[in-house]
Amino acid sequence: MVWGPLIAGYLFLAGASAGAFVTSAYLDYKHPSMEKISFIGRIIAFVALCVGLIMLMVDASAGLANPGRFFLLFSNPASVMTIGVYIICLFMVVLIAQLVMDFMKKAKPAALGIIGSILSLCLAAYTGFLLGAAAPYPLWSNAALPILFIVSGGSAGLAAVLIAGLAIDSKAIAGAKELTRAGIVLPAVEAFVLFCMLFIVGAGSPEGASSVAMMLQGEYALLFWIGIVVLGLLMPFAIEVYSIKAKAHGAALGYLANGGVLVGGFCLRYIVIMAAVMIFTF
Repeated sequence: MVWGPLIAGYLFLAGASAGAFVTSAYLDYKHPSMEKISFIGRIIAFVALCVGLIMLMVDASAGLANPGRFFLLFSNPASVMTIGVYIICLFMVVLIAQLVMDFMKKAKPAALGIIGSILSLCLAAYTGFLLGAAAPYPLWSNAALPILFIVSGGSAGLAAVLIAGLAIDSKAIAGAKELTRAGIVLPAVEAFVLFCMLFIVGAGSPEGASSVAMMLQGEYALLFWIGIVVLGLLMPFAIEVYSIKAKAHGAALGYLANGGVLVGGFCLRYIVIMAAVMIFTF
């Protein structure tokens, strides 16, 4: 397996899938009239996870050469990767069950949404634990990373559903004011957790300090400051604050803010992978 863009894409899409499911489950509970948007959210969750898994399988070229090796993922319950496979399988069962009910126009049990949301949180956290279990890099082996990926995945999934919602029914999205407030809270929490992680990693070891330096002022600094900080955190935060104060929820600003969240979410995972791996390459 090569740690690079494909793995970053998998981690991003898995987290976004989890966030999209939770957003849809919330809309089912709080805004049942937005059933079209919540349905699209589940479609987004399903497609994102399927594409992410394809990326993972393509990247695991040795596994493609010997497909039987994939079955070994079910045989080691002590492995983080095996636990992750169990989580993904259970999550997919719940997600597909809900989609079938959507197509059959049947009411979905509230318990199914709760179970799926719990599995979503486990899925988003697993993407962080997976890196820590793969290699003992300081940037990956810290308690803040799973929390960061949970918040970032939730933010990305919400953003994806909101982009679809703006295209389907922008007035309904504007009426769900708590979604706008979530667009303020999540970037703020993500920025705080990211700062804590960088501080802990940078102070923990020379290798960790090298990874942090590479992110903040080295090879990946431009992508970090523009992709993550400006586009992924500051711009969405500023747009949502403006929208609340001006009482204006324009679709164009919504697309811009949520598009920035998606860009920042991918950049975060790409940089976390590359800044950890690169210091051990030379």
